[in-house]
Amino acid sequence: MKKIPCACGCGTMIPPVNRQGKAGLFAHGHNRNFIPGFDRTGTMPWNKGKPGKIINGHGRNYPYPPGFNTALKDQIRQRDNQTCQRCGKVWTNGKKHHVHHIDYIIEHCAPSNLLTLCGSCNTSVNANRPYWEGHFQKIMRTRGLA
Repeated sequence: MKKIPCACGCGTMIPPVNRQGKAGLFAHGHNRNFIPGFDRTGTMPWNKGKPGKIINGHGRNYPYPPGFNTALKDQIRQRDNQTCQRCGKVWTNGKKHHVHHIDYIIEHCAPSNLLTLCGSCNTSVNANRPYWEGHFQKIMRTRGLA
């Protein structure tokens, strides 16, 4: 099995999959606190509060664009009547519902690409993305929003 370099940059070569079948990222005992450029919380200085998560030893999750702000998210939640567009759960108080990008691309912030999901549904739709993308696009077309 071809090995990959440890994500912390130490140069240690590790298997791409660990014993539990998960993607290998770090040599034993290493973590992102030791990656050059990360502070002790694992946040890149340029990444204004969003975690710089390592994915399979490469790449980073970048922060949402400035256009995806509280005002836009509140507008989408109001348009959707504070209701999860998958299960129908209505938000009353406490933690607000999530605003989900239908095409999973965080830079696409057009209202026709956004809809309201409760926290549990927002987590669920990360599996089988092609199905959910088509499903939510159909919902938006039916509502005349696409």
